[in-house]
Amino acid sequence: MKENTISALFAALTIGAVAISADETPDMSIYEARTFVSGDLVLNYRWAVPQNRRKGERYPLVVVLHGLGEKGNDNRKQLALGAPLATPHVRKNFPCFIILPQAEKEDFPSFGLWGNPAGKKLASQPTKPTRLTLELIDRTLAENPDIDRERVYLIGQSMGGSGVFEFLARRPDLFAAGAPVYLGGTPDACEIIARNKIPLRFMNDDQSIPFSFDALKKLGADVEYIAKYRGGEGHEGWTKHYGHDDYALLRWLFSVRKRKN
Repeated sequence: MKENTISALFAALTIGAVAISADETPDMSIYEARTFVSGDLVLNYRWAVPQNRRKGERYPLVVVLHGLGEKGNDNRKQLALGAPLATPHVRKNFPCFIILPQAEKEDFPSFGLWGNPAGKKLASQPTKPTRLTLELIDRTLAENPDIDRERVYLIGQSMGGSGVFEFLARRPDLFAAGAPVYLGGTPDACEIIARNKIPLRFMNDDQSIPFSFDALKKLGADVEYIAKYRGGEGHEGWTKHYGHDDYALLRWLFSVRKRKN
């Protein structure tokens, strides 16, 4: 599929079979295909820069973690997760750098490409795609002074939601906030997130997030629901979350700065 046909495809995936305005149609051409190499390991990812960047201004970095269905090595499937961030409205009102990494399908330990949320605790070592993505973020920050180090955010869908817990727990120094859309994390990840006072906002009322949400609440963490989607709407309706309540998720996310300990 040619790049100039992707916008139309993802408009259909993102908005559904309804009439949409030009302001809602994602421009997928903003995403440049790249590879990150560390030793003999390779991570495919997509990269986008803010619209109409201004000299001397610093912008957030948003890292979006995909679910099981977007795994692979084509550097294309994970683009679906970037479509809501590529609409003219979002580009204009929420300018940011964006990283969309793709985990290879052979990296599938037990349950999670990004980690194992079914486990009782964090594994002793991160999965390969998690380690590579964290290295990529570090390098990206070092090479791009226009990124605001105090506003590095994580969004994760389905299995990527568990990745939000995994990433925040392994690198609490790196991220300002997270938004897991479906799925939760291990108890020790919740403890680390609460201890480092990293705020999270949830969108779904499913069988795994309440466990992590309740655990975080008991630990005194900064956690709230922005919306509660249920059942199939919750898991498959993730594209609604960005636009919900006049983009409440993005308005909150972009207002958060990393807590200085």
